[in-house]
Amino acid sequence: MLDRRSVPPLFAPLAALLLGAGVLAQPQEPSPALRPATRQGQQAPTAPPAPVGASSNPEPLVSVEFRGGTVRQFVDAIRASAGSANVNVIMPAEADGVPLPAISLREVSPYTALQAIEFAANQDGTVQFAITRLGKGEEGSATFAVRFASRTPPGSGSSMAASAKQETRVFSIRDLTEAPADLPADPSMVASAETVLNAVQAASRLDSDAKTAPPELMLHKDSMLLIVRGTADQQRTIESVLGQLGQSVAAKRSRAVEAATRERAARLEESELRVQIDMNNSQIREEEAGLERVTMEVDRAKKLADQGQISSTELQNMQTALVNAREALQQAYATRRGLEERQAIMEVRRKTMGGAGAGGGESPVAVVYDYRDLEPFAGDIFGLCKEVAALGGSAREVRMEHPSKGMLVLHATPAQHRTVVHMLNAIRRAKANEPKLPGLDADDLIRKGADSQGK
Repeated sequence: MLDRRSVPPLFAPLAALLLGAGVLAQPQEPSPALRPATRQGQQAPTAPPAPVGASSNPEPLVSVEFRGGTVRQFVDAIRASAGSANVNVIMPAEADGVPLPAISLREVSPYTALQAIEFAANQDGTVQFAITRLGKGEEGSATFAVRFASRTPPGSGSSMAASAKQETRVFSIRDLTEAPADLPADPSMVASAETVLNAVQAASRLDSDAKTAPPELMLHKDSMLLIVRGTADQQRTIESVLGQLGQSVAAKRSRAVEAATRERAARLEESELRVQIDMNNSQIREEEAGLERVTMEVDRAKKLADQGQISSTELQNMQTALVNAREALQQAYATRRGLEERQAIMEVRRKTMGGAGAGGGESPVAVVYDYRDLEPFAGDIFGLCKEVAALGGSAREVRMEHPSKGMLVLHATPAQHRTVVHMLNAIRRAKANEPKLPGLDADDLIRKGADSQGK
């Protein structure tokens, strides 16, 4: 408790005003009418001495349910809760509008309630309050002084950005500007230093305002180190930009690695296919020579049988050998057709790898069509395939290869393939003059083409 002699100099004029108004007046002796009556001959009981510093009229207890607002509103709530008791608060005008969060107090003294301001208003460290009790609280009144100090420099308002602490950080951008040695020398695999700086500067300008200067940037080209001096928020923005650039470059490099892996696998498959084709060609030559030899033997055996020099059983065995030789040659031819189809698909896949777009939400598929039975209609077939491109709205979705006579490799969407199959089936039925002639299964062809591309 403070008496008049201990009033701080800052509040001396205010204390004088309060003394003049009687707010800080010393308690007076009670009037005789208010003194307790005693019996004659008895002495009035003497009250025990009050504790040092204690008030003869204790302060009221207040309860405040403050839902948030300003310091001035909180002080008014304390006064309202005190009721008829006087709670005097001396407070500078600049402290009136300082925001406070919700505060809930039950049965506390006004001094304790005001002290809540010290803690509630200092959550972000921008302001500081101190509560001081004035006087001894005589006659049921209590007077308090609220000291207020702002940590924001004058003229800067409530913005913390202007006084934010600057810090320096160093970021390495070498991984962005230089691709790994195992990747091809492709400009899309890296981001130039100029691109990185432009992205960082653009983000920094958006993250700054009139009271926050843009960060200082310096690039050391020999080491590819980006040196940044700015606020913590600016540093986080730049770190986020560099992270996004890193993810973009990493995705491109990942796709390049996958493409290189597919290319190596395709080259290996092509090498194996060439070996198989060479072996098949050798087999066909052997089977053709064998068939020619057996044919000559059968012709000679027929002459000998006519002359009665060999039995019919021997002739029949020779003819069976001829049938087997023909079947073996046909099987070799079938194997060659299968290898040619694989070779055509691989060639189309190599040319279109990573290039063709998908129309109508479907990815293009390379399908091999064998139309040797329709060779007289080859011109019509090619013309109709070109017309199919219009169905998907983009001619670039349809690519045609003509690896050999009667063979067509068509790179198109599944919907376009189904149209081609319907077209070929219609031509076959018209040629055979049979409406119910079984035709190709479009879905089966598309599935086989997709499986071949996935290998």
